[in-house]
Amino acid sequence: MENTDPNGEPILTAANCTYIKKKSEEEMDITGSKLQHIFATLNVVMHEKNAFEFLETDFLLSALGLYVLPQFRGQGLGLELLNARMPAESARWPRPETIPYPNVWKRFKGRKEINGVIPSFWIQDVPEDEFQNVVNCMVERFCTEEPLTKYSGMLKDPKSVEDMRNLWIYMLHNRVGLACYKENSDPRGKPIFAGVNCMHIKKKHEPEYKFSGTTVLQIFGTLVAAANKTDLYEFFGTDAFLSSLGLYVLPEFRGQGIGLEMLLARQEMCKALKVKAAITLFTSTVSQVLAEKAGYNVLNEISYADLRDVYKFDYPGAEEKHKSVKYMYVLYK
Repeated sequence: MENTDPNGEPILTAANCTYIKKKSEEEMDITGSKLQHIFATLNVVMHEKNAFEFLETDFLLSALGLYVLPQFRGQGLGLELLNARMPAESARWPRPETIPYPNVWKRFKGRKEINGVIPSFWIQDVPEDEFQNVVNCMVERFCTEEPLTKYSGMLKDPKSVEDMRNLWIYMLHNRVGLACYKENSDPRGKPIFAGVNCMHIKKKHEPEYKFSGTTVLQIFGTLVAAANKTDLYEFFGTDAFLSSLGLYVLPEFRGQGIGLEMLLARQEMCKALKVKAAITLFTSTVSQVLAEKAGYNVLNEISYADLRDVYKFDYPGAEEKHKSVKYMYVLYK
C-alpha cells in the first residue's frame, strides 16, 4: 500500500507465492510427514489429470499460498492478485524444449596470437551456473564502460544497481543470453570466460519491468525515446523479438572479433528459436560500427546533445567520445 508519509516505505498488504513449473522438472523431495499429507491431498485433487497435457503447454504458473493481512481485507486485494497473474501466466516467452540448452551456436578463431597461438573461441548459451558471475561482470565491468551507465553515474545509485541486477537475472532465466569462451590450452583446465551478451525474448503483452532507481529510470527513458513511439511488434510483424541489454568483452580479449561474432551468433540462435527480429540500443561509436557490420539497420538515432537538451536526460562527458545512441534492428529470414 502507498505510504501517506512520502519518506516512508511501501506497506506490505498481501502476497501470493507463485512459480513457473516446467514439464520436465523433477518433483521436490518432501520429508516432513505433515507436509507429505498436504501434498498427497493435492495429488488426489489432480487425480488422472496431467496439467501439462490438459493445458497443452510445457510451462505453467503454479501457486502455493495467497494471503491478505487482516487489516486490509475487504479491499479486493485477493481478486486483484489473481487478476495480476493473468499477464504473468502468458507473458514470458518459453524456450522450446526441442532446442538443447546450453547449446553452442558458433565457433571461430581469434585474430591475434595469445602466447604465440591464435586462440579458439566458441559462443554458447549462458549456463545457469554462470548467471551470478555474468551479473557481477555486467555490474562491475560493463557499467563502468557503457556510456549510459557510466556517464549517468548509475553505480552511485544503489537502487538502480539493485534494479539492474534483478533485471539481468530475470533476462538470463529466459535462457537466450550468450557467453563467449576461449579454449583453455590446458586440457584439464576450464574454458575461459571472454565475453557475454545479456538478452531475452520480449513478448507482446509482457508486463513492463518496474524500476525504483532514479538513474535507471533515466536510462530506460532514453530507450523509450529512441523507440520513437514505434510499435515494434507491428513494425516487425511478430509477437516476439530478441532484445539485448548489454554486450561486454573482457579487455584482454578485445581485438579478437568477439563482439562482431556475438552479434552474428544471434542469427543462428534466432533461426533455431524461430524468432524473426532482433533490436538493440547501441550507445557507443564502436558498438554501432560493429552493428552495421553485422547487418543492423538504424530505426532511430538521437544525439547525446538532444538527449540532454530535448529529453532532459543528461550524460555528462558522453559527448566527448560518442555522438549519439542508435536504436538498431535486424530481420532474420
